[in-house]
Amino acid sequence: MKHWEGLGYYSRARNLKKSAIIIVRDFHGKLPKSYEKLIELPGVGEYTSKAIMSIAFNVKTIPLDGNVERILKRTLYLKKQNEISKDFLITKINFFGLSDRASDYSQAIMEIGALICKPKNPSCKECPLNKNCISFKKNDFELTKINKEIKTKYFEATIYKKHNNYLLVKNDKFKFLKNMPIFPMTEVRESKYNYSNNKKINIKLSNMEMKILLNNAKRPPKIKNKILIKKDKLSSEIIPSFTKKIFYTIAKSE
Repeated sequence: MKHWEGLGYYSRARNLKKSAIIIVRDFHGKLPKSYEKLIELPGVGEYTSKAIMSIAFNVKTIPLDGNVERILKRTLYLKKQNEISKDFLITKINFFGLSDRASDYSQAIMEIGALICKPKNPSCKECPLNKNCISFKKNDFELTKINKEIKTKYFEATIYKKHNNYLLVKNDKFKFLKNMPIFPMTEVRESKYNYSNNKKINIKLSNMEMKILLNNAKRPPKIKNKILIKKDKLSSEIIPSFTKKIFYTIAKSE
């Protein structure tokens, strides 16, 4: 986990290990070849299972990654929100057909998306699909983005320090940082945040804008799963980036 620090999505590291154990224990150290068995592995979803099947085992299927999605959106001229959803795009994957050289073919399609049908300034004249591309015919290469609602939430982080030790807690609030050390935090009303004179910090996590009050406490909060971390030992601890940002903000004011 220390080597993974800073990459985010800590659950991926945990799932990688869980899947490795299952593969060694149940499949004699070799990846299963079927979609049904692959998708049961921790952390393996629709895309990963089909990518493994196609690229590793030459099964006739096309994995839908961001590059392949972009090709479909442009060639079929998909602009509406319901048309660019992953579920809808999966129904259109048969546009590409299939090949006996499934591994080479699926990787070739992904490379077209990565190197030719780029998000900006696509190289359409080099594209082998331009004759079938509606965006090319219309000379309109703009991509519609999924409208993601950014939620703004307000929190109060309790900062308690004694003898150069900071009190943290194992996170059970945010799924993507499960059991990672964070400062004790409670959600507060916007009015409390706005009218407080305490130091503040803004952090963006996924689709959430976190506005955090930093409250220096004289007494330790009554919490379970508390952790004490020495200030001079921070570099050796496994701490999520968002906790580090709070640490750095505190350090500037000390």
